[in-house]
Amino acid sequence: MKNDGTVWAWGNNAYAQLGTGISGEAVATPAPIVVLSNIVAIAAGRRHAMALAEDGSVWAWGANGSGQLGFGDFETPRAPGRVSSLADVTAIAAGWFHSLAVTQDGVLWSWGNNGNGRLGTDAASDQSLPAQVSTISNVVSFAGGQRHSLALAADGSVWSWGGNAYGQLGVESLTPESVLTPVHTLYSGVDFHLFYDTDGDGAANIWDDDDDGDGFLDESDNCPCVSNPGQEDADGDGTGDFCDGCPGDFFKIQPGLSGCGNPNPMVAAGGGFSLALKTDGSVWSWGGNGSGQLGLGLGENDNVFTPTKVDALPSTAAIAAGNGHALALAPDGSVWSWGSNNAGQLGLGTSGTFSTENRPQKINAISNVAAIAGGGNHSLALARDGSLWSWGYNYYGQLGL
Repeated sequence: MKNDGTVWAWGNNAYAQLGTGISGEAVATPAPIVVLSNIVAIAAGRRHAMALAEDGSVWAWGANGSGQLGFGDFETPRAPGRVSSLADVTAIAAGWFHSLAVTQDGVLWSWGNNGNGRLGTDAASDQSLPAQVSTISNVVSFAGGQRHSLALAADGSVWSWGGNAYGQLGVESLTPESVLTPVHTLYSGVDFHLFYDTDGDGAANIWDDDDDGDGFLDESDNCPCVSNPGQEDADGDGTGDFCDGCPGDFFKIQPGLSGCGNPNPMVAAGGGFSLALKTDGSVWSWGGNGSGQLGLGLGENDNVFTPTKVDALPSTAAIAAGNGHALALAPDGSVWSWGSNNAGQLGLGTSGTFSTENRPQKINAISNVAAIAGGGNHSLALARDGSLWSWGYNYYGQLGL
């Protein structure tokens, strides 16, 4: 997605998931999806994709065998269509074969494949229309994985549902094997939180307190009062453009970088593992570890059933998960990676059938990064100068090179 609201796509197109109106041959060069405009967010699943427009409408295209496009049927169209039963949407996410969206009122909606109960609606089968996930409310971050889903509520609590074969729900055991409606992710037997709101005013403690007594809320302490090198000051207010919204808008559109440079609490779901980012910049992981994707330095297949801190990372501003690998973005624009590296998706200059990293490694080839994303076995990074970088598996031309 470009900053002019246009969407571009490339890679596998067997199910018309590139949204160009045709299906079949893979496309190795980015091409515009001409029917889309004024787009503010995008999401990609295994074989389908979604876009969120400025007016709050959701558009979907690609494979629809599980109803993941939300059109009320299971037919696969050749071009993007509007999910007509949704309005006033503020965020979207795509799992492998299911879809998620949140509306302005904080309500979470899900549709598509419901294997292992990944929709969280207690439905007995796949759903071709969005349905409310009624167990939770005031959702501020959410993610769809291969067979499970995650959500972060406004009180800082983390919720999970769906498949639990590797402990990816964080309920401290492999039982139950599936959870049909959201449950609290647990840490030492109590609800796991990414932040706390002790006084219940709707703002996390970090936005209420001034622990160092400098006259600024703790969330503002890292926000520069003048433009940083390379950071423009378009309105001439003496504050760099990245920091103009500091500290008012905590849940930033550009995690960690469009406001104060502080961590934006969020969750990410991989193939069979989960990640979470706390307000203190720490990253936590749990679930399957077959390729070291938890980043904990454990042996392969040493799965973890409860959130555990990834100690080998610097303070982090954003996270992303692929099928069996993970990425972290630091406030200084550096990117770190760990997990499976069979196709070079870690960006470390190495690869191999059994290549893995069980602790985070810094990617030295890129810097000054503003956003990251993880595909099945490839990775993407958007630099602060607007350039797009890609690495990893490229059989379908998904690197766009």
